[in-house]
Amino acid sequence: MNPDAAWKISLIALVGSFILFLFSITYADVDLWGHLRFGLDNLESGEIAQVDRYSYMSDGQRWVNHEWLSEVLLALAWRMGGTPGLVILKMLLGLGTLGLVILFFKRCGMGVGSGSILLLAGSLLLAPDMATVRPQVFTILCFAGLLFLVVEAESGAYRRLWWAVPLLLVWANLHGGVLAGATVLSVWAVVHVFLNRAAWKQVAVPVALSLAGLLVNPYGAALPVFLLRTATVPRPEIWEWNPLELYRPIGILYVLVVVAAILGFVSTGRKRSIPLLVLFAGIATGPLLARRHLSLFSIGALMISGQPIAARLAGFWGNRSRLPKLPVWLAGVPALGALALLAGAAGRVPRIPIPTNIPLRPFQAVSLLQSVPDLKGNLATEFSWGEYVLWHLGPRVKVSIDGRRETLYSEEIYQQNLHFLFGREHWDEVLSRHPTDMVLVLTGWPAYNLILLHPGWVVIHKDDASTLFARQGTELESKLRKAAGSFVPRKDPYSFP
Repeated sequence: MNPDAAWKISLIALVGSFILFLFSITYADVDLWGHLRFGLDNLESGEIAQVDRYSYMSDGQRWVNHEWLSEVLLALAWRMGGTPGLVILKMLLGLGTLGLVILFFKRCGMGVGSGSILLLAGSLLLAPDMATVRPQVFTILCFAGLLFLVVEAESGAYRRLWWAVPLLLVWANLHGGVLAGATVLSVWAVVHVFLNRAAWKQVAVPVALSLAGLLVNPYGAALPVFLLRTATVPRPEIWEWNPLELYRPIGILYVLVVVAAILGFVSTGRKRSIPLLVLFAGIATGPLLARRHLSLFSIGALMISGQPIAARLAGFWGNRSRLPKLPVWLAGVPALGALALLAGAAGRVPRIPIPTNIPLRPFQAVSLLQSVPDLKGNLATEFSWGEYVLWHLGPRVKVSIDGRRETLYSEEIYQQNLHFLFGREHWDEVLSRHPTDMVLVLTGWPAYNLILLHPGWVVIHKDDASTLFARQGTELESKLRKAAGSFVPRKDPYSFP
């Protein structure tokens, strides 16, 4: 075989295998139990639930589940393949995203070397958000599809915009991230038409119909209104809604990509597109507002700034005299590396591990509650534990709060739960104003210490992760004490579910 061809094939295999391995890395997000439970419920009932049955503090509020279709697809993957089905679905979504990027690179005539470098950088930026099975991964794929259409339209292929109509319609039922897609499409259309007045006829109709597609959902106009309202709600207690930390490795990579993009835009001799520059500026700002926008930035960086960055790389990569001539047999080394990475990826598919470095879930306490025959009651618990609890115990045991936040709970109820967990202000309103029968909280946290001193509550079970309390003098307390007396702690498998 020609040495150049052998090296090219081997390196492509290595890059592809590395990306596959990267996307196979999976851990259980705190909301995974809920997403799967709600999707299974919709499949079993044949309708989209709009009234909750898992919380005793939802107060009959309408449940605006903007992720219902994603949850149904996750439930189908679970039914067909169990845990491996979920991981494979997530990997396919990630590969589909990069497949669109590769198609874009090919249409731009980008070389293999430059394209591989950009794909690796983009994959590393995508990796944190691709490490969990959640509706957001559908937004990553849809965002890549929309940006592909926008970049194509910017070059004059306006007919591509008609594909945005079904895309946004489906996306509106997959995940609330459709708001980012609608914003990108709208900003591009306004700037493009302002600079190209004659294009309004080709742009206006498909863009208007695409935005109208947001209304085709179980909630109608209430959904986009809800998404617009929640987009401005601060979430300081949720890590991924805080700004990207630039001193961390992923933050440093983000800065390097931004700098490379700016240098590419400045130095390239090609005509720069003002609408795409505006989009890039907005997309690049996203991670500085909330870390979860990093995945959208990675797609924007690849599709908008990929060409100018590649132009900078081409000078080095295209100058073959700078690269050493290596014997063809050495091409087997990256090929072997590719095989090792593929084997590693295959080994990760069968299970979804649960991180052991944080008290992600109250395993022993929930196991104890599962052992109680015909258990019913209301359980005040940690925000990040709610969906784990409802997966294992609901709807017989109802929770005070879970990860659905403003999609289900009023702001008053949400704040009551936060005050309870952190011991702030009128912290005991969850206990005094609501029919709470049990409490399950992090051992050592403010709520734990305060309930120990609060009359009328007794400890049923305590371990390093959690403590289970029951209301004193009730029949439920007697039943729980009996179960706790014979309960034998189970070994935690640290894997989903």
